[in-house]
Amino acid sequence: RAEGRIDEILLQPHPYFHVIRKNQPSNYYGRGKHGHPVYIDRPGGVNLKALKKAGVKLSDLLFHFMYSTEFLWTQLEPSEKARTISILDVNGIGLWDFRGEVIDFVRKTISLSGEHYPERAHKIFIVNVPRIFNTIWAVIKPMLDEATREKVGLFRTGYKEALLKEIDADQLPECYGGTCPIPLGESLEDRMLNSHVCKILIEKGIPMKDDDGKDIPGTPESLAKYVDDSLPYGVSKFPEQ
Repeated sequence: RAEGRIDEILLQPHPYFHVIRKNQPSNYYGRGKHGHPVYIDRPGGVNLKALKKAGVKLSDLLFHFMYSTEFLWTQLEPSEKARTISILDVNGIGLWDFRGEVIDFVRKTISLSGEHYPERAHKIFIVNVPRIFNTIWAVIKPMLDEATREKVGLFRTGYKEALLKEIDADQLPECYGGTCPIPLGESLEDRMLNSHVCKILIEKGIPMKDDDGKDIPGTPESLAKYVDDSLPYGVSKFPEQ
């Protein structure tokens, strides 16, 4: 962690945050029945062309991954006993999406997770699985350790019932079978992350980037409307008993 400056990563500016969140959709959203934070990732919605247009490189995506993960385990849920419930929605993903830099990104994120956040998965639900996903899974599966592979469930259909066994309906967005009307990207957890990113940019005097990789006029000062220091940073919701 010291060599990679992981302990300092949340103090670093993240000007590509909004561009990456828009074109590589992933969110933190509520809690499972036993207090585990829920993470929702939609790799089928990744727009590589838009990311490249904005000047986002593989190193920026890896920084975003580490930044978001460190925020999870220090600010959203600092308990070392907590684990994640991950929902990976692969709807729309194709073989042409899984090649070159994408495979490299997946390999490196798995490696980084194992190195810095080992054994932090509780359950991994891969949902809306298309028929061609077996080919993709054959590439990913050997990258995972045995303990993680045992926590993975693949669902073409019927995943809503499986999710509701781990997550109460009021903690699950409507699009995944729950009753929570809060849109993805507007959960308390995502507002906390966005607030932190904007606060650091303001402190460092660094503008947020737009879809063309250019500085957004008026930023970072205009980002102040997203900053809310009253949010419950660093407060565990995980039952220790």
